[in-house]
Amino acid sequence: MARLHSLCLAVFAGLCSPAFAADAPAQLRTVAPRAAMVPRYLETTGTVAASRQVDLVARVPGVLIEAPVRDGAPVRAGERLFRIDPAPYEADVAAAQAAVAGAEAQLRRSEADYLRQQELAERQVTPMSQLDAAEAARDGARADLDAARAQRRTADITLGYTQITAPFDGILSARTADPGAYVGASGAEVLASLYATDPLHVEFSVSEADLSAVLDTIRASGPAGAEVELGQTGTDFYPLRARLDYVAPTLATDLGTLALRATLPNAGGMITPGVTLRLRLALGAPQRRLMLPPAAIGTDLEGRHVLTIEEGHLRRRPVQVAGGMIDGLLPVTGDLRSDAVVVANVAAAPPVGSAATAKP
Repeated sequence: MARLHSLCLAVFAGLCSPAFAADAPAQLRTVAPRAAMVPRYLETTGTVAASRQVDLVARVPGVLIEAPVRDGAPVRAGERLFRIDPAPYEADVAAAQAAVAGAEAQLRRSEADYLRQQELAERQVTPMSQLDAAEAARDGARADLDAARAQRRTADITLGYTQITAPFDGILSARTADPGAYVGASGAEVLASLYATDPLHVEFSVSEADLSAVLDTIRASGPAGAEVELGQTGTDFYPLRARLDYVAPTLATDLGTLALRATLPNAGGMITPGVTLRLRLALGAPQRRLMLPPAAIGTDLEGRHVLTIEEGHLRRRPVQVAGGMIDGLLPVTGDLRSDAVVVANVAAAPPVGSAATAKP
């Protein structure tokens, strides 16, 4: 009986302990919103593209005998990327040069004959018709020499097509033909593509509703171009900087949007064409916003929110992040008062509606 009595006393003491006190409020660390003037932003997404892109084609038919650069390698302007067998075209150059030499010899003979006929005509030994014929033969020989020289230039140009060089610094794509393959048999054939990745272009568009504010910002930015901040999608961090360098002259009538483009430095090659970045463009004068630490802002199926302590209980207040990080704080808008008591760490808070007390 004594053991049973002791066990009952222990159970009763446990039920009365703080762990079983259902009404005991949770004590949470809180933060007060800080007011600050924050720039107003246009926020959207943009697609990264190479600032220059060309297809490298075989402009003459022949056997590909050299492709010294590996696929995906960086190349410098002027570097040789492909070489087609030049032997047939070197022969054409030699034939064209021989034709030039023949035309030069014919011109010398025609000029000498014209001078003789001119001397005889002055002495009235030969009729003027022979002088006219000699002059015509000389002029024809000059024309034949010009044509031969043009053929020589054409042969030189065609021979030059057997070497394909990089027109600018960039990254080479995978080639479509290997040495030994016959290329260019049916017109221009793409052997590879070259992409300039420093700088890059970021292409995006704005709606007609935002157009006026965007154009005002561009006009106020001066010759340097308006600055665009960029970051990874799904985040509120914008560590990259680009400059607007193109605004389409007309709206896209089917979408009601205006296309814009910014130039983004990419010296380290960390960003790849084709990716999507989040971007923002500052519009007009700064506006007053409430600032909170990122840990105080939660996200659920209904969107972003903060938790406030009101009359001893937790309440959910929907908010929107209105810009990037400033001194470790994020600007927010929404259903939040400047004197609100906000939970500093949403992830550690009990369910909404629970009793809670503030701890500065």
